[in-house]
Amino acid sequence: MAVAGPTRDDNISGIEMVQGVQLDLDHVNAEGGVNGQKVKLLVFDDRNDPKVAQQKATEIVKLTPALAVLATADRVTNTND
Repeated sequence: MAVAGPTRDDNISGIEMVQGVQLDLDHVNAEGGVNGQKVKLLVFDDRNDPKVAQQKATEIVKLTPALAVLATADRVTNTND
């Protein structure tokens, strides 16, 4: 599983997002994981920048084994506006 968002030290909401997802994954893994496999969290900092967010999304898809991605829906990184 991957999470993408503003995760630098100065972004509390991004840090809390990562911590919350990790807490849930810790629980899932303590119960045996998914289909007996532990789930690892991959964290990507998009710096709340649309161009960086697009680069990170491409990186996640092309270079990681992530089967699910959680990302912020911040207006700044939403390129559909």
